[in-house]
Amino acid sequence: MLLIQLFLSIFLTASKHDVKVSLCNISYDEIDKSIMIDFRLFTDDLQSAIKKPLLANPSDKQFDADVRSYIESHFKISINQKPIKWYFFSRKANEEVFEIVFIVPAISNLQELEIHNSLLLDVFEKQQNLIKINAYKNQNNYILNRQEQFVQIHL
Repeated sequence: MLLIQLFLSIFLTASKHDVKVSLCNISYDEIDKSIMIDFRLFTDDLQSAIKKPLLANPSDKQFDADVRSYIESHFKISINQKPIKWYFFSRKANEEVFEIVFIVPAISNLQELEIHNSLLLDVFEKQQNLIKINAYKNQNNYILNRQEQFVQIHL
């Protein structure tokens, strides 16, 4: 929890930031049998990764497509040892933070997650990717980086 609070304080106070960090919240809804995958990245870091400015046109459909493509190529998730298909749900952006949410429907028996997260590691050497997983009323937190880009979680 302290890690998440630290991250949020950096996220909310940094306009020009030295810390290179992203946050991925993964939440399993037992009633709906779905998973929400919520990414939050610094807008300027994301623009560096896809080599395009966002704020010239905040509703740019091509920018959104480029972001989805970048995330899908740098973030892989398997559930119960099977790769899954995830679908775009929403996005919000401002000068500081870019948030994009995906949904995975029809997950009836979540037992294991395998996550490979290399977001922004191709751009920033000291990038850290925080992952917060909420499932079955439990919360697990992980930090991935260049040396450790993969985590396997048994729920």
